Amino acid sequence: MKTSLFSFMLLIALLNPALADAAQTGGHWQLLGEQEVDFKNDHDRIDVKRSAGPLRQLRIEVRNAPIEIRDMVVTFADGKTFKPKVKGRFREGSGSQVIYLPEKERSIDAVEFVYHSTSRSLGKGRVLLYAR
Repeated sequence: MKTSLFSFMLLIALLNPALADAAQTGGHWQLLGEQEVDFKNDHDRIDVKRSAGPLRQLRIEVRNAPIEIRDMVVTFADGKTFKPKVKGRFREGSGSQVIYLPEKERSIDAVEFVYHSTSRSLGKGRVLLYAR
């Protein structure tokens, strides 16, 4: 009995910081969409499902090969747009660039990218868009 109680108390102590961190950061990231990025200037649109709900932050992740983002436009459900400052090169595996959306929580209709892959030897990059 004492061992079970001790194990339970230890489990609560270990989980407490993780639960506090999840509450503070706003929960888990959900994947909104992903696109393969060509070598010449590429323009892609990721349409967001309405079920994604009101969002506060976006996160860009890059896989497979480096890319260069020239422009990004977020279109909200009410038709207004937001152009975050994300210009630059992103290495493969990098990307935890977090973008804070204006206002507290917004529903997103779509996100458009103007970008291109930068390394033919590594192949095409892939951009993943997450939100919470």
